[in-house]
Amino acid sequence: MAGITVSGVTIDSAAPERLAAWWSEALGWRLDGCRCFAPGGGLQRLEFMAVPEAKRVKNRVHIDFGADDVQAAVDRLVAMGATVAWEEDFPPELEYRNLVLRDPEGNEFCVGGPTSRPPAPPPAV
Repeated sequence: MAGITVSGVTIDSAAPERLAAWWSEALGWRLDGCRCFAPGGGLQRLEFMAVPEAKRVKNRVHIDFGADDVQAAVDRLVAMGATVAWEEDFPPELEYRNLVLRDPEGNEFCVGGPTSRPPAPPPAV
């Protein structure tokens, strides 16, 4: 079977260049017009395509991003113009936190990672 890889994700946008610039800054990726490219010279990219209609309902597909410090990443993205849509509930034993955010045009994406837990007390001697 021929190998298939994900080379990019295309996102509908009312203002593609502006939204590409936002994502480029958010991810630290190289901006090229309506596209932003992952570091390292690979093909991975986000591309933004102009469409006449506004987003009306929840995305059927969204991107999940991982962060070592979920709260710091979310705080930074919110300061840039993202909004928090909701936080998902996970059992505490999973030690995982995931928030759904919306970019400036309302496209949902997730930021998840380990929960910040205090270190376990040392074993009793």
